[in-house]
Amino acid sequence: MDAWLYHGHHQTYTEDLIFWEEIALKKGGPILELGCGTGRVSLHLLKKGYRVIGLDNDFNMLTALKQLAKEEKTSQLYILQADITQFYLCDHFPLIIFPCNTYSTLKPIERKITLERINKQLTQDGWLVISMMNPTLLNHLPQVGEPELDTLFNHPIDGYPVQVTSSWNRHDNNVFILNWTYDHLFPDGTSKRTQIITTHYLAAPECYLDDFRNSGYEIVNCLGDFGNHAYSDQSPYLIIIAKHKPKRKSNEYKNKSR
Repeated sequence: MDAWLYHGHHQTYTEDLIFWEEIALKKGGPILELGCGTGRVSLHLLKKGYRVIGLDNDFNMLTALKQLAKEEKTSQLYILQADITQFYLCDHFPLIIFPCNTYSTLKPIERKITLERINKQLTQDGWLVISMMNPTLLNHLPQVGEPELDTLFNHPIDGYPVQVTSSWNRHDNNVFILNWTYDHLFPDGTSKRTQIITTHYLAAPECYLDDFRNSGYEIVNCLGDFGNHAYSDQSPYLIIIAKHKPKRKSNEYKNKSR
C-alpha cells in the first residue's frame, strides 16, 4: 500500500490516543507496538516521553515512519520490519499494544501463534492490549455495503486532495472484507485511483477471550470504547486488556499438590 496515502487517511484519527497514553502511564515503557504502520500511535507516545519499538512487516510504512520520526527529532523510536507471527526481540516489555483493528486481520491459527509469541516478550505482569471493531456489530451488518464517501484529505507529499470511499462485503463464514478506494485528484483534472482490500476474520468476543486464556493470559478488562466503558454487544469497539501469567514451575505445582 502507498504509505503516504495510509498516513494521510489515518493521521487525523485521534479518538484513541488518550486511551493509549493512559495505558502507557499505568505500565510504563519501553512499549512495543505491533502493526505500527506510519506511527500514528507510536509517535504520540514518543512525544509523551516513552521509548517505543515499532514493528511492522511493510517496508514502505516503516520508511515513512522513519522520516516522520526524524522530523520529530526523536531518538527514542526503534523500528523493526518483521512478521508479527515470527518476531523475536531480546527485550521484554511491560506493555505491548496492538491498535487499530490489526488483530482481526489475523486468521485463527495466526492469532494463536501471535499470542504465544507475544507472551514470551512480556515482562512478568506485563500487559497486552488490543483494539478492534466490535465483531458482533460487524456480523449484524447487511452482507453488502454500497460505496460511500468516507473522507477527504490532502496528500501529505504534494498537498493535492484525496477522496476516500469505502464499501464492504460480509460473508457467512465470519469473513468481513473492507474495500477502500483512494482517488488522488490533480489540478489538470486527472486522477490516480488506488484500491486497498483488508480482510477481517471475525469471531464472537468470548472466542477472542478464550484465545487469550488458552495462550496463557489473564484477562484484566474487556472494554467497548476508548472512554473505558465496559464492553457490550452495542459497543463500537472490542478492547481486550490481558496480562502475562507466568507458567507454574513443575516442582512448585507438585509441592502445592501435596
